[in-house]
Amino acid sequence: MPLIQRLKLLLRQPQTWVALGLVGLFEALFIHWFSPGLTGILLSAGVAAAVAFSWPPVMLRSREFAELLIAHARQMNDKRREFIERLDADLERLGAGQAREQLQLLGGNLDNLTAGLRQRVDSGEVTYARYAGTAEQVYLAALDNLQEIAVALTSVSTIDEAYIRRRMQELERIAARSEAQQQELGSLAERLALRDRQRQKVERLIGENEQAMTVLDNTAGALADVRMQAGHAAMSTREAIRELEQLAGRSGRYAA
Repeated sequence: MPLIQRLKLLLRQPQTWVALGLVGLFEALFIHWFSPGLTGILLSAGVAAAVAFSWPPVMLRSREFAELLIAHARQMNDKRREFIERLDADLERLGAGQAREQLQLLGGNLDNLTAGLRQRVDSGEVTYARYAGTAEQVYLAALDNLQEIAVALTSVSTIDEAYIRRRMQELERIAARSEAQQQELGSLAERLALRDRQRQKVERLIGENEQAMTVLDNTAGALADVRMQAGHAAMSTREAIRELEQLAGRSGRYAA
């Protein structure tokens, strides 16, 4: 989960507001009881601010917050399932066979990696939350790509390429075209160009998803090899995780 989303989740927790409230209360009581003067007030305010600002970093690395992230992810499963079902139906309607196959495979890629993490790292550890969260962001970004594919294909779904080319050939055979016929020819060419651009976009997004699936599989494989080759596998695992994080870092959607 990106840092901004984690902070928002942290701010929604009652213990955060209790902690901040206690800091404010102790500051007010200190000033009321000791009347320290301007310098003392500024110093005490600085201490209170330091304590308040230390709360998020401490909590974000705590076991309790890691468990909270896992629980939050479970709550999102139902919404995600509905989204995937709608997306699958859209891709099937649009005849996007490869994109639809990626949609079906991506969940398995993520599940394999998550299972490997559970076997190698305790689910309450910060390391687990970090790597599982990064893997999930890669997965979610791939879903976003599939959604973009559906939008791109929908935008050109009514463009009949065979009709356009046939009509263009008819117009091009006219030696002395009228202004209206010339405009029609230009419009037809624009529609073909739009279709080509959307096709290229779809191909690029498909390629990005194949890369994401490969990185997820490589990371899961590296985790599986840990016990087999203790020295080499540990390095391979770190390299695989690094590759996963680098992939996540190349998109604002992934960025943690």
